Amino acid sequence: MRTTRREWVWAALLIGGMTLASLWPLPIHADRLIMPARGEFSDLAISHWPMQALFRESALERGEWPFWMATYFSGQPLAGNPLAGFHYPPNWLHVALRPEVAFAVLVCLHVWFGGLGMFALMRRGAGLSAEGALLSAVVFSFGARLAAHLGAGHVSIAYGWAWLPWAAWAALAARSWRDGWRLGLALALAFLADVRMGYYAALTAAVIGLARARKGLLRRGRAPWRQWGATVTATALGFAGGSAVLALPLAELLGQATRVGLSPQEAMALSLPPAALLGTALPLEPATHEWATYLGATAIAPAVLAIWGPRRKMACALWGCTILAAALALGAHTPQYGLALHVLPGLGLLRVPSRFWILALGCVSALAGMGLDATAAIRRDPQAKRPASLALGATLAALGALGGFAAAAGLGEVSAYLRFGIAGAVGVVSLALAMRGRAARIVVALVLCAAFADATGAARAWWRLATVDEVIAPGRDAAAYLASLPDRGRIYSPSYSVPQQTAWRYELETADGVDPTQLRRYRDFMALAGGYADTGYTVTIPPFPPDAPMETAFADSQPSARLLGLLNVTHLAVAFPVQADGWEFVGRVAGVYVYRNAQAMPRAWLVHETQACGDAEALGRLAQLDLARQAVIGAEWAGFAAIAGGNADDDRVRVVARSPNSMELDVQTTGPGALVVSEIWYPGWRAWVDGRPAPVMRADFLLRAVPIDEAGAHRVRLAYAPIWFYAGAAVSALTFLAYGVAAAFGGKR
Repeated sequence: MRTTRREWVWAALLIGGMTLASLWPLPIHADRLIMPARGEFSDLAISHWPMQALFRESALERGEWPFWMATYFSGQPLAGNPLAGFHYPPNWLHVALRPEVAFAVLVCLHVWFGGLGMFALMRRGAGLSAEGALLSAVVFSFGARLAAHLGAGHVSIAYGWAWLPWAAWAALAARSWRDGWRLGLALALAFLADVRMGYYAALTAAVIGLARARKGLLRRGRAPWRQWGATVTATALGFAGGSAVLALPLAELLGQATRVGLSPQEAMALSLPPAALLGTALPLEPATHEWATYLGATAIAPAVLAIWGPRRKMACALWGCTILAAALALGAHTPQYGLALHVLPGLGLLRVPSRFWILALGCVSALAGMGLDATAAIRRDPQAKRPASLALGATLAALGALGGFAAAAGLGEVSAYLRFGIAGAVGVVSLALAMRGRAARIVVALVLCAAFADATGAARAWWRLATVDEVIAPGRDAAAYLASLPDRGRIYSPSYSVPQQTAWRYELETADGVDPTQLRRYRDFMALAGGYADTGYTVTIPPFPPDAPMETAFADSQPSARLLGLLNVTHLAVAFPVQADGWEFVGRVAGVYVYRNAQAMPRAWLVHETQACGDAEALGRLAQLDLARQAVIGAEWAGFAAIAGGNADDDRVRVVARSPNSMELDVQTTGPGALVVSEIWYPGWRAWVDGRPAPVMRADFLLRAVPIDEAGAHRVRLAYAPIWFYAGAAVSALTFLAYGVAAAFGGKR
C-alpha cells in the first residue's frame, strides 16, 4: 500500500512525540545515565560507558580507534568485542558528544526509529491502515520488554531492536538482487548494533523469505528459481560484506574465548520460567529483566480479533510464530530449544533463550495492528461478528479474573493493577464499540491512547536516571584511596568492592572484571591465581555464583600473591579479611580491607633464562620458576629458549609511553634475554627493538615477551594492529559504497 509523504511526516512526528513522552525525563536530563529501577548493576555503566569514553578520548587526543582496553581483566581486546560499539556507525556520535549525552540521544533516536520501522512494516508491507500500523508501533517500541533491557543497560540491544522491523520489511519487499542487497545491509546493521539482535533479525528474514518464496518456487519454469537464487545470494553477500568489520575480528576473538563450547545447560541459562507467561497479561514483577513479558489487554485483545479479519491466514501464521517463539523462550523447560541448538548454527553462542520473547512480541505487535483493522471487517460480516464478540468477551473476562486473583494475592503493585484495569477496560470496550460502528475514529483513538498509557506505565517500572556521581558511588572511597597510593599497579577485588565503572573513573586497572567475552587462557590462569574452582562459563572474573552475596562468595579462597604478582597486582581490595601468605595489611577504607602484595612484579622486567613448553604444562611450571629471573615461553617459540649471561639485578626497564594500542619501554640489559611485559598476550601485537621487528612471544602462559639479542640500552615498542579488523573494515566500506553507487546510478526498479 502506497503511503503519502504527508502521512509519513505525521507518523514520524507522532511516534517522535510518543518516544519523548515514554522516555521522559531523559530528553531533558541527557547528562544522566539510565540505570535499573531496582539494583545498581547496569551494562551501560559497567561496560558501554567506559568503552565509549575511551573511544572518544582516543579519537580526539590520539586520532585513533582504541583496539585494547586496560581497565579490566589485566587488558582485553576491543577490536572484536561487540560491546565496544565503534563498529556501529551511529556510535561515532560519541566522538562529538560526551558519552552520557550521546547515549541519551542514541536511545531516543533508536526507540523512535524502531517505532517508525514497525509503522512502515505494517503500513507498507502488510497493507494496514495508518491507525493499525500505529498500534503495532506502540506495542513494539514502548512496552515493558524494551524498557527492561534499557534499565539493565542493554543499550546495544535497544539499537539492534530498532532494525528488526526494517529487516522484516526489506525481506517482504525482496524480489531482486538489489532488494536482496538492501536486506543484507539491514541485517548487517542489526548485527553491528548488537550481534544477538542481528541473529534474531536474520531468523525473521529467513522465515519471511521462505514463506514468500514457497509459492514462487512451486511454479513451473526456471525464472522463479533464478530470481530467488539471485536475491538470496545478494542478501548473503550484502550481510557478509557489511558485517565484516565486526564479524572477522569477532571470529578471531571467539577462537580464544570461553564463549565457544558452552554446554547445553550453559547455553540455556536464564530460560523463561513457565510462570512468567502469566506476566504477558498481568503486571507482575519478574525476578529479572530477562523475564519481562508484559503485553497487556490493549495488545492481547486486538491480537485475538485479528483471526476474524480479512488477513486470517497471515494472522494464523503469526500466532503460530508467536507460540513457537514463546516455546523457544522457555528454553530448558521445553524440548524445542534443545532441538534448536542442534539445528540452528550459532544459537548456542547467544545464551539467554528468554530473549526469543522479543520475536514473540514482534508477532503480537503485528497482530494487534491487524486486529484493530479487523474491527471494520467484522462490523460488515455478520458471520464473524458473533464469534469475534464472544472471543473479545472471553478475553476480557479471563484477563479480569486473572488480574483480580493476582491483585488479591499481592502479586505486584496496586497502582500497576489499577493502570492495567483502566487501560484494559478502555481498550477492550473501545474495540467492542468499533465492531459495532460507533464513533469509529474516536474509539480507535481511545484504543491507541489506552495502549500507549498501559505500555509506558509498565515500562517506567524498569528504569530510572542517575547522575554520574550516583553511578560511581559504590566503592568510591576505596577507589580514591587506592588511586592515591604511589606504588600502585593493578588491583584485584574478589568481592567486587571496587566496581568496574568506579575503577575506570579513578584510572585503576583491575585483574577482575565483567565481560561476556573472556579469554580462555586468562580464565584458567585466574582460577589458579585466585584460589577458586573453575565453575564453567560466567561473565565475571572471579565467577560469582548467582545464589551467594558477592561480598562474601570468595571469603574462603586463598589468592596467590605470587601468581597475581605476575600480573602486576600490587593491592587487594576485599570485603573480608585475608589470611593468605604474601599479603600485607594496609588499612580499611569504608568497609574495604586493603592489602599490599609483597611479591608483586613490576609492569615489565628482564629475564635471562627461558624454557619452552606447551600450554598443558606451562601453568604447572610457574610454581617451579624464579619469576624474576626465569620465564616459560610457548612451544612455538622454542627457538628463542636459552640460558644466557646477564644479571637481572642490574637490569633496568622503564615504561616511557603507553596508550590503548601501544607501549614504549627503555631497556638497559647486562646480557641477552627476554623482556617480559605484564600485559596479556593476544594475536595482533607486534614489537620492534631499536626500530627492528621482533617477535612477540607468549611468556608465563599468558604474558607478552620480546627477545633482546644483546646487552646495552634499547628502545622497545609494542603496538596492537588487529589485521582482521582492518580487513573487515575495508570489506564493509566497499560493500556499503558499492550499494550507494548502485542506488544512485542504478535507476528505478
